[in-house]
Parts: sequence; C-alpha cells; structure tokens
Amino acid sequence: SLTLSSSSFPPAAAVDGRASSFAKRSRTLMRTNSVFKSFRRRATTIARRRGNGDGADDSSRRAALVLHGWRSNASVSATHVARLRLLARFERAHCADGAVAANAAADDATAALFDGPWFSWVDAARDVDLDGDTRALEEELVRSLRAVVKFTSQREPYECVVGFSQGGAVATLLSHPDVLQALGVPVGCALWKRAIIVCGGSSALITLAERAL
Repeated sequence: SLTLSSSSFPPAAAVDGRASSFAKRSRTLMRTNSVFKSFRRRATTIARRRGNGDGADDSSRRAALVLHGWRSNASVSATHVARLRLLARFERAHCADGAVAANAAADDATAALFDGPWFSWVDAARDVDLDGDTRALEEELVRSLRAVVKFTSQREPYECVVGFSQGGAVATLLSHPDVLQALGVPVGCALWKRAIIVCGGSSALITLAERAL
C-alpha cells in the first residue's frame, strides 16, 4: 500500500528556455507500508519506508523514469503508475513534466479529470508539416531531449524508462546511442537499462531528430 508525502527532487542543472524548471516540475512515487491517499499538485514523493522512514534515499538503482504524453503532466503519469502497478516492480517512479508548456490539455477528458498546468515535449508535433520549415520544432525537441539528459545526469542510470504516447517517442530517441552521442553523452553510457513504450505516438519526432541532430 502507499502513502503520499510532500518532497521534491534535488535540483537538476538548469537548461535553456522553459526546460530550466524541468526538475522542479516532477513527482517521485515510491513504495511504502502505509495507505495511498491522494495526489497533490505540487512536487510529491511517495516514499518506501526504510531506515528513518523519510524516503531520503533517492538512488535510482531500482527507479523508473516516467514520461507523459502530449499536453499532459506528471499527475496523469502518477495515475498511470498506480493503475499499472509499476511500484510492484520498482522502488521509485519519477514522473516528470515535459519541458514545453502547453495552453490546454490533450482532450476534454484529461482536462476534466486532472488539474493543469499542461506540458508537452514538442507541443505542435501533432500538426507538424514535415515538408515545411521545422526548425522551431527541431529546437524545441532538442531542448526537451537535453532537459531529460540533464535530469537523469543527477542520478545513477535508471532501471527503466516508461514513455506514454509522445513521451514514448522521447524515450525511444534517448535509448539510441547515436542520439545520446549527439547530445554529448559519453560513448557507452546509457540513461536507463530498458524501456517500456505505451501507446507510442508522435512518430514525427523521429524525423525531427534526424534533421536536428
């Protein structure tokens, strides 16, 4: 069973533009022996009780990074974590908001069930015209990819990344050695050991990455 207590990540190094607050807009879910209560809008930690029980041990040896989809947020990811029972496998699930602010939720159902604000990895990716000028979108994508790299660099390699929809495209890109090398990650280093992609979407991000990197 689970309990919810407020906490926040150690701050990750700042990155350019709106991605600079990436590490602050995130949630950590962890296994515990108490009762699951409710999700809060601010940064939260669901901590597994060990030692003094304050959840201070935030190593990523058995942690999963969860990346939400287009125009969603970490609160939606936290619900996915609970529904999919990911904490039965991982000690922690870090649910991070996207690096790009969005002006609305992906759909009316999401807006009705969850509070904003909303975020994407590339906000206009759903309507992108790959035959047109995509330089602004390419810059947005690279900024988001760098934000995830910066975030993970503050921790040990994750056991797993779980990407939903557009977050699945980001997870796919950041699982490729050539992409990591283009972003300055040392050769032979990985951000996680394995990846789970759920309802993968925004395949245009693959083409944008090929152009940008």
